[in-house]
Amino acid sequence: MKKEYEYYRQEQQNQAAGCIVRKEDSPFVIASVVCCLIFVNYGASAASLGPALPALASHYHLPYSQMGLTFTSRAIGYFIGISLSSYVVLLEGGLVTKDMIAAVCQIVCGTCLFLIDKIDNYDICILLFVIQGCFFGLINTITNILLPELWGKRVAPWMQTMHASFGVGAILGPACIGYFGYNFDFFLLSVTSFLPCLTLLLYHLFLSLAHPSSLLIKQRNTAKDTSPKTSRARDTPLTLKLLVSGFFLFYVGAEASYAGWISSYALLEHVTESEADAAYLSSIFWAALTVGRVTAIPLAIFFSSTTLIRIQLFLAVVAGLLCLTILSHSYLAACVVSAVSGYALSSMFPVMLTIVSDYGYRVDAATTSMFMIGATMGEAAVPVVIGLLMGDSRPGMMPVSVCVLIAAMLCLYLAFHCLSHREVEVVPGGGFDYEVVKGKRRRDDYIGDDLELTAFEEVSALNDYDDDEGDDYNDDYEEEEER
Repeated sequence: MKKEYEYYRQEQQNQAAGCIVRKEDSPFVIASVVCCLIFVNYGASAASLGPALPALASHYHLPYSQMGLTFTSRAIGYFIGISLSSYVVLLEGGLVTKDMIAAVCQIVCGTCLFLIDKIDNYDICILLFVIQGCFFGLINTITNILLPELWGKRVAPWMQTMHASFGVGAILGPACIGYFGYNFDFFLLSVTSFLPCLTLLLYHLFLSLAHPSSLLIKQRNTAKDTSPKTSRARDTPLTLKLLVSGFFLFYVGAEASYAGWISSYALLEHVTESEADAAYLSSIFWAALTVGRVTAIPLAIFFSSTTLIRIQLFLAVVAGLLCLTILSHSYLAACVVSAVSGYALSSMFPVMLTIVSDYGYRVDAATTSMFMIGATMGEAAVPVVIGLLMGDSRPGMMPVSVCVLIAAMLCLYLAFHCLSHREVEVVPGGGFDYEVVKGKRRRDDYIGDDLELTAFEEVSALNDYDDDEGDDYNDDYEEEEER
């Protein structure tokens, strides 16, 4: 029991020192930087479709409702990529590392954009979006597997940085379309997609010249996690899995729909007559979303996950009301609504995943895949449904649909909160629930059933306990050892 207690205290210290980088971590830093470069290009490529949609519709002489199939085709490919990722990672070996696989996948995505810009056949265009979506799914899955393997308990700041990089790319992509048009944007993304792979190749070349006997793979093998498995997290019930999957479906649907259709909505409602100004609305949305993801890092130290998700849902309700009331009034109002919507939807995904663990449920690979499937279905189905509702003469259905999605997210969260409390006694902190002193003092005494203590308060409580009761506990443990 003492080992479990000390392990938990060490885990808290590791989380607090997540930004400390040692000299021997240089291979991990390079791999993480490559993942961030991949996510910048990935974010720009993913976010460029919405602002480019009016120009693509004009290029192919098709209505907006039919162009909505581009979102669906890319999401179908994304689902295929997620399904294939468990087989693709088996290719790892030698210089074929996970980051190298992800970098090659990004090259394929950039090549698809280059070809989309050059062809005139809509069917081939849809096929290319399917291929691009497939490699998007591979990138997203492989990189999210890679970083925890590299950093272990120190992964939090690196994971947040990588996902913030996606937001940076999502700002730059629409902005580039606004300034230079989608032709130049697609060409630039296809060229810069080679940068992550080139960075890795140069690093391997440097290693081979400076240290001929050392390989990146050998250095990475030293990062295995040898910590004892003390978590007593419970399996997540199917009902709760479905609720969270539904939440992610509506969340990703709202995010993809607003970012994808706000430019077309602004043009159809005559909020602006400039395609460049309409593209900036998508860029503003992604900029606010990125700011939200960056600010979520320090906020998580001082606020519990439950508090954060409630704040985000409250802001989402405010954003929905603004969509219904002032979105079409003026271009300035559309900019404000886009900023509020982006910030409101910024960090719900990682926070909701954290809450599942905080309620004492195990989030394993199968559970995560189920959540990803829900998110993929949202990206595949919701934007095309909204596109069909909008047609060419009913753009007002876009803000109404966003409000319906936000209301559905709120209802599913409330259902999850109520059912999780009724299903099982809450075990805070990802399932750690053990007696520190036999039958007298439990970690629950410090955390409480409402999950309102932050990470900072948890560590303070455990430190207080250590000062007050630590000596008595050590004496009891030594006596048991002697007996």
